[in-house]
Amino acid sequence: LKKIGKAPVILDPTLTSVSAKQLQLYCINKGYMNAQVDAEIQKLNKKARLIYSIDAGKPYVVDQYQVQVPDSVLENIAGDSVRSYVNRKMNFDVDVLNAERDRIASRMRELGYYNFNRDLLEYVADSADHKINVSLGLKEYLTQPGQNTGETIFKKFFVNNVTYRILQPAANTVDGDLQTVSDTVTAGRYTMIGPVEHIMTLSSLISNTYIE
Repeated sequence: LKKIGKAPVILDPTLTSVSAKQLQLYCINKGYMNAQVDAEIQKLNKKARLIYSIDAGKPYVVDQYQVQVPDSVLENIAGDSVRSYVNRKMNFDVDVLNAERDRIASRMRELGYYNFNRDLLEYVADSADHKINVSLGLKEYLTQPGQNTGETIFKKFFVNNVTYRILQPAANTVDGDLQTVSDTVTAGRYTMIGPVEHIMTLSSLISNTYIE
């Protein structure tokens, strides 16, 4: 019986206040900008009942969503209404907006833009009557004169060479050590390095490789 349940927790009014602020911040992040959270402590026989009252209010919603970026590839990805997480009439949800930045950055890296990350993007929001116009663009410092964004974040990386390294057969040993004699075969930008006695041909490796 001593192992059942949880140990009693001492009531701490400071932590109670912190919890109320965290609940309020959560509501704000979900679009309820005017949310109010009150904490009530009811004491009885050295025990306390803690009640949080949340008045979320009317949520703010996305009225217009625009993408304003200087690169056509980035614009196509960010402006993809089918895959985008941001839609009109949705709550102004900070978590969804951050997920959209992650989606865009991930897709950019898939296309070879390895210098791109979500922190390069920012939102500008303009609100009126619980409606928010949202625009997505690059961080302001990246659009300043003299910034070579094309040579940094919009630099696309390509595969240069493909090398296959064939391991030596485990049984091919001399006094317990693997033989280090190897052969190199090259065809264009493809290279195979492996045992002198070829286990497979370079052409067969190339035909079964999707990296070019």
